[in-house]
Amino acid sequence: FVGAVSFAQETNLDAEGNKVFGPYETNTFKDNWFVDFGAGIQWTTTNLGFNDPLGWAGNVNVGKWFTPEWGARLGVRFGTSPWDREHDNTTIRDIQGFQFWKADFLVNLSNLIGGYSATRKWNFTVPVGFGMVMAYDSQTTNFLKGNKEFGAEAGIIANYALTDKFGLNCEFSGILDKEKAFALDDNYDAGIPFILFPTLTIGGVYKFDRTDWTRKSSTVAAYAA
Repeated sequence: FVGAVSFAQETNLDAEGNKVFGPYETNTFKDNWFVDFGAGIQWTTTNLGFNDPLGWAGNVNVGKWFTPEWGARLGVRFGTSPWDREHDNTTIRDIQGFQFWKADFLVNLSNLIGGYSATRKWNFTVPVGFGMVMAYDSQTTNFLKGNKEFGAEAGIIANYALTDKFGLNCEFSGILDKEKAFALDDNYDAGIPFILFPTLTIGGVYKFDRTDWTRKSSTVAAYAA
């Protein structure tokens, strides 16, 4: 990722060829908002093993960048995880789907490491977040009646800018939550406390209003004696 930042065509250099970092002026509230979306595949792992066939996955998020390096988003990840496993004569749910409602903290590694550039084509971002996993099986007609557990998410997003407003996203992330969310019995204890859902999605991002940043002036006005 750092290599991709280094090879990109940059305009974040000063007259001496040094990389230019913040601070930057704070934009208005309506600036630097975005919507991102994607679709792809996800699978289920316990103890870092592969248990079942791949399922499909999707995600939709709304977010805002507060500086070129730091931002946040709210969204939902959803999909299927066909998992039917026997443990101590108790069947874990035949999962038809799940939803993960979450809030992510965003770090733009490209701007953090390489300095902000409005013309950079590739940007790499790390999302880290928490939320609620809602799982439901083939007998659950409403996912709100399914089991609910807190979960955590982390990953990496590769974004390629097509225009200043629209870009392509490739996101690889994982959701970690309690296996209890997928148990038939609320008192069920499988002995494996957590499940990991690695997910790979491809989609896009659309940015609203102003998308760039203005560097604060470092010039100090001279005073007459």
